[in-house]
Amino acid sequence: MPKLEHFEYMLGVAQTKSISKAANLLYVSQPYLSQSLKELEEELGVQLMTRSNRGVVLTPAGEQFVKYGRQILQLVEKTRHLSELYQPPADRLAVSSIYSFTMLDLFESFTKTLNPQTTRIYYEEIPNCSILEKVRNRRSDLGLVYLLSTTEGSVRTQIEDMELTFQPLCQEPLYAVVGYRHPLAKQPSVTLAQLEEYPLLVEKIKGNSQQNSAQDNLLFPHLFTSNQKMPIVFDNNRSLMYYLTKSERCFSVGQKSLNLSNPFYISRELSYIPITGTGTYTITGMVFRGQETPSSLLKQFMASLTRFFDGYQPDQV
Repeated sequence: MPKLEHFEYMLGVAQTKSISKAANLLYVSQPYLSQSLKELEEELGVQLMTRSNRGVVLTPAGEQFVKYGRQILQLVEKTRHLSELYQPPADRLAVSSIYSFTMLDLFESFTKTLNPQTTRIYYEEIPNCSILEKVRNRRSDLGLVYLLSTTEGSVRTQIEDMELTFQPLCQEPLYAVVGYRHPLAKQPSVTLAQLEEYPLLVEKIKGNSQQNSAQDNLLFPHLFTSNQKMPIVFDNNRSLMYYLTKSERCFSVGQKSLNLSNPFYISRELSYIPITGTGTYTITGMVFRGQETPSSLLKQFMASLTRFFDGYQPDQV
C-alpha cells in the first residue's frame, strides 16, 4: 500500500515538474526521492511519470494518483482536527522535533509541570526535512530543526517564504561520532583526512540506499570525496548509534548538543569529536509561525529551551 509520504512526493513532483526541484521542496535527497517513486511504481505496477532531461511529465495514471493524493491528504488533515471538535477546549502544545535525546528530555521535563486534565501534549520525532511543512500546516506549534551552514541562506529563504520564523538556539561545529573502540576515539579533534579511511554511516533518508555511498549523503556531500561502502543502512538514528558502539572502524556525523543525555554518550561508549578545517557548522533552532501570537504554553516551552541552550558551551574549533 502507498504511504502518505508517497502522495506528498507525487504532489511535489506534479507541482515542480522536476525530481530535483521536488527533492528541494520536500527537503529530501534526490536519490532517496527517485528511489521512493521507483518503488511506488513497482508496487502499483503502473508507470506514473516519464522522465527526461527536460523534466518530468505525469502519465494519465500519475495524474489520477495525484488527484487521489490531494483528496486523501485533505481527509487526513480533517481527521487531525477531530479532537478540537469533540473534546472540551484545552491548552495545546504540539512539537515536531529532529531525533534528539536532549530535546526529548527537555520536553518531558517541561510537561511534568503541566496539568494533564487541561493540557493536550503532542511530541513527534521526524526527519529534519519534514518539520517545516508540519509547522506551516498547523500540525505542529513548534518545530525543532537544524540548518547546515552551507545551505543556511537558501533554507532561511524557504522558511521566510513559508511565513515562518527561525530562532537559533545553538551553533556548533560538525562532530565525528565514533564508538569507544575506534582508533580516533581519544582524539580531541580530527580532520577530514583522518576520517577518509573509515566507512561513513548515515540514515537511509540522508543518503542513497542503493549505492550506499558517502558522496550521496544529503547533508555533507562536499566533505567526503572517497566512496566508502557502508556495511549497514539504517532507518533510524538510534540503531545507528548503537551500532557505532560495537564498531571499531565506522563513524557518523552529528551534533553533540542533540545527544547530551544520550546514554551511550553519558557512559562514554560514544565520542563526539570536532572536525576541524571544514569551515562548516550546524545551527539548531526553533521554527514557529511568527505572524501569529504564540500561546502562553508555547512561550513557556520556548523560554525553557532558550534557557537550557544559553548554558550550553559547544566546542570551539
